[in-house]
Amino acid sequence: MRVRSSILSLGLLTAAGMIAAADEPVAPKRTVTTAKVGTIDFANWIKKSFRVSPDGRHYLYAAKSGEKFVVAVDGKAGEVYDNLGWPVFGPDGTRWAHSAMQGGKALAVIDGKAGPLYDGIAKGSPLFSPDGRRVAYGARTGERWRVVVDGVEGPLFDGLMAGTPVFSPDGKRVAYGAVLDKKWHVVVDTTRGPAFNGILKRTPVFSPDSKRVAYGGRTESGWAVVVDGKAGPLYPAISDVLFSPDGKTLAHFALKPKQASMVVNGKVGKSFERIGRGTAKFSPDGGRLAFVAGSKGKWQVVINDDAFGPYDDVLRSSPVFSPDGARAALGVKKDDKWRLVLDGVEGEPVDAFAPGLAIFSADGKRVMHAFRTGKKWNVAVDGKAFGPYDSVGTGSMCFSPDGAHTAWSITVGGKWYSVVDGHPGKNLGTIVGIGGGRLQFSGPDTLEYLVVIGNVVHLVTEKIE
Repeated sequence: MRVRSSILSLGLLTAAGMIAAADEPVAPKRTVTTAKVGTIDFANWIKKSFRVSPDGRHYLYAAKSGEKFVVAVDGKAGEVYDNLGWPVFGPDGTRWAHSAMQGGKALAVIDGKAGPLYDGIAKGSPLFSPDGRRVAYGARTGERWRVVVDGVEGPLFDGLMAGTPVFSPDGKRVAYGAVLDKKWHVVVDTTRGPAFNGILKRTPVFSPDSKRVAYGGRTESGWAVVVDGKAGPLYPAISDVLFSPDGKTLAHFALKPKQASMVVNGKVGKSFERIGRGTAKFSPDGGRLAFVAGSKGKWQVVINDDAFGPYDDVLRSSPVFSPDGARAALGVKKDDKWRLVLDGVEGEPVDAFAPGLAIFSADGKRVMHAFRTGKKWNVAVDGKAFGPYDSVGTGSMCFSPDGAHTAWSITVGGKWYSVVDGHPGKNLGTIVGIGGGRLQFSGPDTLEYLVVIGNVVHLVTEKIE
């Protein structure tokens, strides 16, 4: 029981409390069916390796097998290896891959099939393309490295950049950073770019239409953003290189000591004392560019020409945009309390928000977030709070595709429940909430998620009327 109950310990927002009676709407009728998916060997599994497929219907994990290791997919163990890297699913959940060691040699295992032997496989490899059709990984032969794409070996380099290779959004192109004779290059498809002293982390990046590519390159005199092979002006430092959704606008931060600015298509914007690295983002429609910036010990959220703040702190996930880009939610801190700022209007003070802050329905008309006050958690939907609960499953909140239904998972008294339209259902087992496990709608009136009863994993399907 101790091992079983730990499966979701990383998927909890822990708090004490009980469900309180509330003036909730009429509970929808829910028809529940379950189907066995597989089992988990809790005596030998490696918890950190556990992953749920993106569609939420399958799972895999690495496990010990004597002195060796195996990967189990839906409870079925594969080949035994001397050692292995954590397995990953492809985007559609039908494919999976991992690295392994056997007899002193390294290999990539794709869909259970062992690839050629090398002296090493790069950390974070293998990698699936966004459409799941292609696979890439870094491989070492002797002291030199190459990128292997769909089984085809690329040229040898002295080293590869961490976090690469990367696929373009359409999966047709590949880019990576590589070092040769102490100089760094970005290779796009088969073309090697100019030499630099270093390449910016989290680059190269492709535009959403996959036609353009950008990265940061360091010279003796500073950093330049290279777009489609052409280097721009030099800055002391740069970060957050990103394209707009239509690929026509390129933005990045330009950094100097105690001074930071956003640069959009080469035009330098207003200066701030500091910025939140990794906070720059475009709204889904591309109409708004947002980032977190700070001056005089305070923080603010900048969205185009509007600045919200100053605040004592800002959640780095801020802002969360609606799918149409028309609405925005911020998580801000004032007087040691957090507040949700929705469409410019500040909400009531709370002690904490759930990771990710908030989610919008597909049409952008509805919004949902989880928050903690004292030791109790609630979920607010369109401004109405449900709860309090002992905990809310991390990442479990979701809208149906048409926005008509809401769902999230909770615990009360140590038991898990799914909540639909504000109403908890029956306890069906431990809802899987680690490794990407979550509630999700597979249709306008169909909710699915995995639960564990004993060591058996079941797929739960709820039809909502």
